[in-house]
Amino acid sequence: MIRQDDRRFTDKRIPEWGCVLLSYLWYANKLTNYGFDIEGIQQIVKDFEARGWIDGQITVLQPDRILGYFGIALDGYVRAEVSEYICGAREYELLTWHYTDSGGHAWEHTTAGSGNGEVTYDPLGLSHSVANGKIKEKRVFKVAR
Repeated sequence: MIRQDDRRFTDKRIPEWGCVLLSYLWYANKLTNYGFDIEGIQQIVKDFEARGWIDGQITVLQPDRILGYFGIALDGYVRAEVSEYICGAREYELLTWHYTDSGGHAWEHTTAGSGNGEVTYDPLGLSHSVANGKIKEKRVFKVAR
């Protein structure tokens, strides 16, 4: 999967704020084998923003619609869970990491998870938030049968 910090992105919002969206796209690839390239991801950002599924800072507003766009039907929810939550059958997680650097600046970053809090895809490769931070929360979604 393409990294968030790929210099080929001309839409500079993606390297700045694209971690949540790219983590959902990673799951779309994993669950459907949908292929992504730089131009395709930039077009998806335009399309999803026009549909109101993400905002101007690429905040994901409607994850169910985004996953549905790729043919992934959900079993009713995308919800926040505590960091200790372990996913059940057909559940997948996005991990929101929190890190405060030595200068006092707080950082957050989102990755795809294994179901038990381990990173399976980090849009930045290995971000400082993952290397030095802790899981703040999980976003869990359940795929329909």
